[in-house]
Amino acid sequence: MPKDLPGLYWDADRNRYFPLASRPKNAHSTASKPNAQTTSSPNSSPTRRRIRNAATFDIDARGVFTDAFSGHCRRRNLNALMARDLLHTSAKQSVKVPLHSKESRVTAFVAAHRPNFDETICFVGDNSGCVWSPQDPTDRREFSHFSREDAWTADFCIGDSAYGCEITSLKASGETYVATSFGPNNRILVVPHLETQGEAFLLDPGKTVHEIWTSDFEGNRLVLGADEKAVYYPDLGSSQSLDRPRVLKTGSDVFSTCFHGEHLVYTGARNGTINRFDLRQGGRSSQRLFTGRFDNRPLVAQRQGQRSSVTNMQVIREWQLLASHMSGHLATYDLRFFREHDPLVVFPGHVNSLTRRLGIAVDPQEEYLYAAGEDKKIRLWSLQSGQLISTPETQRLHRVPGLFQTTFEQDVSALQVTEGVAKGRRGVLSLWATEGHNIHQYHLGQRAGDDDDDDDDSDQ
Repeated sequence: MPKDLPGLYWDADRNRYFPLASRPKNAHSTASKPNAQTTSSPNSSPTRRRIRNAATFDIDARGVFTDAFSGHCRRRNLNALMARDLLHTSAKQSVKVPLHSKESRVTAFVAAHRPNFDETICFVGDNSGCVWSPQDPTDRREFSHFSREDAWTADFCIGDSAYGCEITSLKASGETYVATSFGPNNRILVVPHLETQGEAFLLDPGKTVHEIWTSDFEGNRLVLGADEKAVYYPDLGSSQSLDRPRVLKTGSDVFSTCFHGEHLVYTGARNGTINRFDLRQGGRSSQRLFTGRFDNRPLVAQRQGQRSSVTNMQVIREWQLLASHMSGHLATYDLRFFREHDPLVVFPGHVNSLTRRLGIAVDPQEEYLYAAGEDKKIRLWSLQSGQLISTPETQRLHRVPGLFQTTFEQDVSALQVTEGVAKGRRGVLSLWATEGHNIHQYHLGQRAGDDDDDDDDSDQ
């Protein structure tokens, strides 16, 4: 007798199996006929077998078996467990960077991977134009753990504190990091090798660049967000590139910018516009994207200012643009259809009305979005659904306030998620947050007091 296969029936006339969906109403499968032995067992009754098969198996158009719960449902359950663990994050390490004065504050931050040592080192910039890093007090050529307050030292001061200069951005790529300063004398600091900071050099953007608001750094390429333009350096290792950067005109101050692949640069401006530049065309022309996204705002909002400044941008999942606005609007847009103005996903609950510098970060797996609000709280969303996972009213389940229950003393100016090693385990995620003089490293998914939370043994 033919075997009874889930999702199939046996056609005795044609001597083969067919999907149940194509079975004629008057057809009977010899393989599915119960004999006396099978009807005596409740676990093998035809009704029970049909319910089980319908719940656990599906057949595609080609008649191939697929497990309906092994894919979508398993990922959904896994994401729910991950979100629950993230929501309970409370394990952290903190340090107060000894900046030059009480009025000083951290304005830029980057955590850079040190490949030869399999560790992460931190750099911060402040509002007096200095770049700081933790160094071993006994050997200034070596880096120290970020949590040692006595290890922090000002490596470079590229701004003029008398004119209110500040470090506006810190970016790292490979073994190189770049710092930009804002003020009457704009400067760009390039440190080619994390191991030998003595090879650092200053880059003068020229008299035509009066303000540097932000930057993005990828490979050996650098793009600056400046006054009514972006400035592109194709190769920081080429003297010709340093002497002749490309100017990408936007008509409004560029508050955010990012690379997309080898040939595209996106800029977000003070007036709310988003432009795309194709570097293969020399940056002479640009495309304005999602131009209708403000058109449906209420009349009162239009009178107060039809557009809101774009403060952060990042390309995720190859074809989505994550953009935040000073109005608190936070959403992703489809880069494949740039004439459409409707966002793909809107992330509700982000709090902002006038602050330009608030931290935003995405985890390396591009599953979750972290954003700091004007109310000095950090919130968490699912990038896939836009669901707000954390809220300020989340009940405190432990003695130590969790990451998403904490109200910080000052604005959280920078956020970054890194992947590192802890207790011999790879792939451990950390969320870095800066506010005032302070740097906080949250061990995502871990609670204060867990065995994995050890200040002495945790790698950055």
